[in-house]
Amino acid sequence: MLKNYSRIIIIYKDIKQLLHTLAVFKQALYTPWPFMRWLRLAIGLYLIFIGVTESDFLAGGIGAVFSVLALLNQGCGSSSCASGNCDIPKK
Repeated sequence: MLKNYSRIIIIYKDIKQLLHTLAVFKQALYTPWPFMRWLRLAIGLYLIFIGVTESDFLAGGIGAVFSVLALLNQGCGSSSCASGNCDIPKK
């Protein structure tokens, strides 16, 4: 009986962590989108399209990376951490 409760607690913690991750992702999506972020997304989607139509796994993989970086607002763009725009919350 005690094993079932520990499984429920583990599942609850996993769901709680997933919801937190989704909240962070939602916050990243709703931040302002500068031109470079749109450009990365357009290049990524174009490379994914080329990868699918031409069966080119390299282009598709690079396109997926560009798209994910644009969606999460990561990378070395002008609006990311490379230019010192990272907000690190103080505890």
